[in-house]
Amino acid sequence: LPLPNVVTVHPYPKDSGKVRPPELTATSAAILDADSGVLLYGKNVNLKIKPASTVKMMTALTALDYYDPQQILTSKTLDKEGAQMGLKIGEKVTVKNLLYGLLLNSGSDAALALADNYNGGIVQFLSAMGERLKKMNIKNTHFTNIIGYDEENNYTTSKDLVQIARFVLQNPLLKKIVSTKEIVVTDTDVTRWYPLKNINELLWKDMGVYGIKTGWTEEAGECLVSYSEQNNRKIITAVMGSKDRFGETESLISWVFKNFEWIY
Repeated sequence: LPLPNVVTVHPYPKDSGKVRPPELTATSAAILDADSGVLLYGKNVNLKIKPASTVKMMTALTALDYYDPQQILTSKTLDKEGAQMGLKIGEKVTVKNLLYGLLLNSGSDAALALADNYNGGIVQFLSAMGERLKKMNIKNTHFTNIIGYDEENNYTTSKDLVQIARFVLQNPLLKKIVSTKEIVVTDTDVTRWYPLKNINELLWKDMGVYGIKTGWTEEAGECLVSYSEQNNRKIITAVMGSKDRFGETESLISWVFKNFEWIY
Protein backbone atom coordinates (compact mmCIF):
# COMPACT_ATOMS: atom_id res chain seq x y z
CA LEU A 1 0.00 0.00 0.00
CA PRO A 2 1.25 3.52 -0.75
CA LEU A 3 2.38 5.52 2.26
CA PRO A 4 0.18 8.50 3.17
CA ASN A 5 1.52 11.96 2.44
CA VAL A 6 3.43 13.29 5.43
CA VAL A 7 2.91 16.97 6.16
CA THR A 8 5.49 18.68 8.33
CA VAL A 9 3.87 21.04 10.82
CA HIS A 10 6.10 23.87 11.95
CA PRO A 11 5.49 25.92 15.07
CA TYR A 12 4.03 29.33 14.33
CA PRO A 13 5.95 32.38 15.52
CA LYS A 14 3.90 34.75 17.67
CA ASP A 15 4.90 38.31 18.51
CA SER A 16 4.68 38.61 22.29
CA GLY A 17 4.95 42.40 22.17
CA LYS A 18 7.20 42.32 25.21
CA VAL A 19 10.20 43.93 23.54
CA ARG A 20 10.17 46.74 21.00
CA PRO A 21 12.19 46.26 17.80
CA PRO A 22 15.44 48.21 17.56
CA GLU A 23 15.71 51.49 15.67
CA LEU A 24 17.57 51.00 12.41
CA THR A 25 19.55 53.25 10.08
CA ALA A 26 18.88 50.67 7.35
CA THR A 27 16.73 51.87 4.45
CA SER A 28 15.02 48.50 4.30
CA ALA A 29 14.99 45.37 6.45
CA ALA A 30 13.11 42.09 6.78
CA ILE A 31 13.10 39.05 9.02
CA LEU A 32 11.69 35.68 7.93
CA ASP A 33 10.99 32.59 10.01
CA ALA A 34 12.93 30.04 7.96
CA ASP A 35 10.70 27.06 8.73
CA SER A 36 7.19 28.50 8.42
CA GLY A 37 8.00 31.23 5.90
CA VAL A 38 6.25 33.84 8.05
CA LEU A 39 7.55 37.40 7.86
CA LEU A 40 8.39 38.46 11.42
CA TYR A 41 9.47 42.04 10.83
CA GLY A 42 9.62 44.53 8.03
CA LYS A 43 10.84 48.02 7.30
CA ASN A 44 10.11 49.17 3.75
CA VAL A 45 10.12 45.52 2.70
CA ASN A 46 8.79 46.22 -0.82
CA LEU A 47 11.01 49.22 -1.52
CA LYS A 48 13.15 48.60 -4.59
CA ILE A 49 16.79 48.85 -3.54
CA LYS A 50 20.24 48.14 -4.97
CA PRO A 51 21.30 44.58 -4.09
CA ALA A 52 25.09 44.99 -4.06
CA SER A 53 26.74 41.56 -3.72
CA THR A 54 23.66 39.91 -2.24
CA VAL A 55 22.91 39.19 -5.92
CA LYS A 56 25.56 36.48 -5.69
CA MET A 57 23.07 34.27 -3.85
CA MET A 58 21.19 34.03 -7.15
CA THR A 59 24.46 33.60 -9.05
CA ALA A 60 25.16 30.55 -6.90
CA LEU A 61 21.65 29.07 -7.23
CA THR A 62 21.70 29.52 -11.01
CA ALA A 63 25.15 27.96 -11.30
CA LEU A 64 24.07 24.82 -9.46
CA ASP A 65 21.05 24.45 -11.74
CA TYR A 66 23.51 24.01 -14.60
CA TYR A 67 26.80 22.65 -13.25
CA ASP A 68 27.84 19.66 -11.19
CA PRO A 69 29.84 20.86 -8.14
CA GLN A 70 32.86 18.82 -9.25
CA GLN A 71 32.77 20.15 -12.81
CA ILE A 72 35.96 21.97 -13.81
CA LEU A 73 35.73 25.47 -15.27
CA THR A 74 38.36 27.74 -16.78
CA SER A 75 38.76 31.36 -15.74
CA LYS A 76 38.33 33.38 -18.95
CA THR A 77 37.87 37.01 -17.92
CA LEU A 78 38.62 39.10 -14.85
CA ASP A 79 37.14 42.25 -13.39
CA LYS A 80 39.39 44.22 -11.07
CA GLU A 81 36.50 45.98 -9.32
CA GLY A 82 35.27 44.70 -5.98
CA ALA A 83 36.43 41.74 -3.93
CA GLN A 84 38.33 38.91 -5.60
CA MET A 85 38.93 35.22 -5.04
CA GLY A 86 42.35 35.62 -6.65
CA LEU A 87 41.96 33.85 -9.98
CA LYS A 88 44.18 34.32 -13.01
CA ILE A 89 43.07 33.84 -16.60
CA GLY A 90 43.45 30.23 -17.70
CA GLU A 91 43.25 28.67 -14.25
CA LYS A 92 41.03 25.62 -13.88
CA VAL A 93 38.91 25.38 -10.74
CA THR A 94 35.97 23.21 -9.71
CA VAL A 95 32.51 24.75 -9.47
CA LYS A 96 32.47 23.92 -5.75
CA ASN A 97 35.66 25.88 -5.11
CA LEU A 98 34.39 28.77 -7.22
CA LEU A 99 31.26 28.86 -5.07
CA TYR A 100 33.44 29.17 -1.96
CA GLY A 101 35.23 32.10 -3.60
CA LEU A 102 31.90 33.63 -4.66
CA LEU A 103 30.14 33.40 -1.29
CA LEU A 104 32.95 33.78 1.25
CA ASN A 105 35.19 36.36 -0.39
CA SER A 106 32.41 37.73 -2.60
CA GLY A 107 34.76 37.14 -5.52
CA SER A 108 33.74 38.90 -8.71
CA ASP A 109 36.28 36.72 -10.55
CA ALA A 110 34.49 33.59 -9.32
CA ALA A 111 31.14 34.97 -10.52
CA LEU A 112 32.61 35.64 -13.97
CA ALA A 113 34.07 32.13 -14.22
CA LEU A 114 30.66 30.63 -13.44
CA ALA A 115 28.86 32.82 -15.98
CA ASP A 116 31.49 32.79 -18.75
CA ASN A 117 31.40 28.99 -18.97
CA TYR A 118 27.62 28.85 -19.14
CA ASN A 119 26.14 27.87 -22.52
CA GLY A 120 25.66 31.29 -24.12
CA GLY A 121 27.90 33.08 -21.64
CA ILE A 122 26.91 35.87 -19.28
CA VAL A 123 23.87 36.94 -21.34
CA GLN A 124 22.27 33.50 -21.10
CA PHE A 125 23.35 33.11 -17.49
CA LEU A 126 21.50 36.31 -16.61
CA SER A 127 18.47 35.09 -18.53
CA ALA A 128 18.56 31.85 -16.53
CA MET A 129 18.72 33.88 -13.31
CA GLY A 130 15.58 35.71 -14.36
CA GLU A 131 13.76 32.47 -15.17
CA ARG A 132 14.74 30.99 -11.84
CA LEU A 133 13.40 34.05 -10.02
CA LYS A 134 10.06 33.46 -11.75
CA LYS A 135 10.01 29.80 -10.70
CA MET A 136 10.75 30.87 -7.12
CA ASN A 137 7.83 33.35 -7.34
CA ILE A 138 10.18 36.27 -6.60
CA LYS A 139 8.36 39.16 -8.26
CA ASN A 140 10.04 42.43 -7.25
CA THR A 141 13.63 41.62 -8.15
CA HIS A 142 15.46 42.23 -11.42
CA PHE A 143 19.17 41.60 -11.80
CA THR A 144 21.13 43.12 -14.69
CA ASN A 145 24.52 41.78 -13.62
CA ILE A 146 25.90 38.79 -11.73
CA ILE A 147 28.18 40.74 -9.39
CA GLY A 148 26.04 43.46 -7.84
CA TYR A 149 27.22 46.61 -9.55
CA ASP A 150 24.95 49.64 -9.26
CA GLU A 151 22.91 49.81 -12.45
CA GLU A 152 19.57 51.48 -13.15
CA ASN A 153 17.47 48.33 -13.48
CA ASN A 154 19.42 46.20 -11.00
CA TYR A 155 17.17 46.03 -7.96
CA THR A 156 15.59 43.84 -5.32
CA THR A 157 13.67 44.18 -2.04
CA SER A 158 14.50 43.04 1.48
CA LYS A 159 11.39 40.82 1.38
CA ASP A 160 12.63 39.13 -1.79
CA LEU A 161 16.15 38.70 -0.40
CA VAL A 162 15.05 36.72 2.65
CA GLN A 163 13.00 34.50 0.33
CA ILE A 164 15.98 33.98 -1.99
CA ALA A 165 18.13 33.17 1.05
CA ARG A 166 15.60 30.54 2.10
CA PHE A 167 16.19 28.76 -1.22
CA VAL A 168 19.95 29.00 -0.67
CA LEU A 169 19.59 27.27 2.71
CA GLN A 170 17.56 24.46 1.12
CA ASN A 171 20.65 23.47 -0.86
CA PRO A 172 22.95 21.44 1.44
CA LEU A 173 26.14 22.46 -0.35
CA LEU A 174 25.33 26.17 -0.33
CA LYS A 175 24.20 26.00 3.30
CA LYS A 176 27.57 24.50 4.20
CA ILE A 177 29.52 27.04 2.16
CA VAL A 178 27.82 30.17 3.54
CA SER A 179 28.40 28.97 7.12
CA THR A 180 32.13 28.39 6.55
CA LYS A 181 34.35 30.88 8.36
CA GLU A 182 37.64 30.22 6.59
CA ILE A 183 38.95 27.75 4.04
CA VAL A 184 41.81 27.30 1.59
CA VAL A 185 40.82 25.95 -1.83
CA THR A 186 43.01 25.18 -4.84
CA ASP A 187 42.95 24.96 -8.59
CA THR A 188 42.66 21.48 -10.12
CA ASP A 189 46.43 21.17 -10.55
CA VAL A 190 47.00 22.10 -6.90
CA THR A 191 49.52 24.72 -7.99
CA ARG A 192 47.53 27.71 -6.74
CA TRP A 193 46.00 28.17 -3.30
CA TYR A 194 43.19 30.59 -2.54
CA PRO A 195 42.83 31.45 1.17
CA LEU A 196 39.24 32.57 1.71
CA LYS A 197 37.68 34.25 4.74
CA ASN A 198 33.98 34.90 5.21
CA ILE A 199 33.25 38.63 5.27
CA ASN A 200 30.33 38.17 7.68
CA GLU A 201 31.80 39.16 11.05
CA LEU A 202 28.84 37.70 12.94
CA LEU A 203 30.00 34.14 12.25
CA TRP A 204 32.73 34.68 14.85
CA LYS A 205 30.26 35.74 17.56
CA ASP A 206 28.45 33.29 19.81
CA MET A 207 24.95 34.06 18.59
CA GLY A 208 24.13 31.19 16.25
CA VAL A 209 24.81 32.94 12.93
CA TYR A 210 25.58 30.70 9.94
CA GLY A 211 25.90 32.91 6.84
CA ILE A 212 24.67 34.11 4.36
CA LYS A 213 25.88 37.05 2.21
CA THR A 214 27.33 40.52 2.60
CA GLY A 215 27.21 43.40 0.15
CA TRP A 216 28.35 46.97 -0.25
CA THR A 217 28.37 49.62 -2.97
CA GLU A 218 28.17 53.40 -2.76
CA GLU A 219 24.51 53.42 -3.79
CA ALA A 220 23.44 50.30 -1.89
CA GLY A 221 25.26 51.10 1.35
CA GLU A 222 26.03 48.35 3.84
CA CYS A 223 24.01 45.18 3.20
CA LEU A 224 23.80 41.86 5.00
CA VAL A 225 21.61 38.80 4.63
CA SER A 226 22.08 36.45 7.58
CA TYR A 227 20.82 33.13 8.86
CA SER A 228 20.61 32.53 12.60
CA GLU A 229 19.54 29.54 14.67
CA GLN A 230 18.88 29.41 18.42
CA ASN A 231 17.09 26.61 20.29
CA ASN A 232 16.09 25.07 16.96
CA ARG A 233 14.37 28.33 15.91
CA LYS A 234 15.66 29.58 12.57
CA ILE A 235 15.44 33.06 11.13
CA ILE A 236 16.71 34.88 8.05
CA THR A 237 17.43 38.60 8.24
CA ALA A 238 18.11 41.17 5.54
CA VAL A 239 19.47 44.61 6.42
CA MET A 240 19.95 46.90 3.41
CA GLY A 241 21.33 50.43 3.14
CA SER A 242 22.58 50.34 6.71
CA LYS A 243 25.29 52.38 8.41
CA ASP A 244 26.10 49.40 10.65
CA ARG A 245 25.01 46.16 9.01
CA PHE A 246 26.61 43.85 11.58
CA GLY A 247 25.46 45.78 14.64
CA GLU A 248 21.92 46.23 13.35
CA THR A 249 21.62 42.58 12.32
CA GLU A 250 22.87 41.55 15.75
CA SER A 251 20.23 43.78 17.38
CA LEU A 252 17.45 42.32 15.21
CA ILE A 253 18.47 38.74 15.97
CA SER A 254 18.58 39.44 19.69
CA TRP A 255 15.17 41.12 19.54
CA VAL A 256 13.49 38.28 17.64
CA PHE A 257 14.60 35.55 20.01
CA LYS A 258 13.65 37.61 23.06
CA ASN A 259 10.31 38.77 21.71
CA PHE A 260 8.83 35.91 19.69
CA GLU A 261 7.27 32.71 20.94
CA TRP A 262 6.85 29.66 18.70
CA ILE A 263 3.61 27.77 19.27
CA TYR A 264 1.87 24.77 17.68
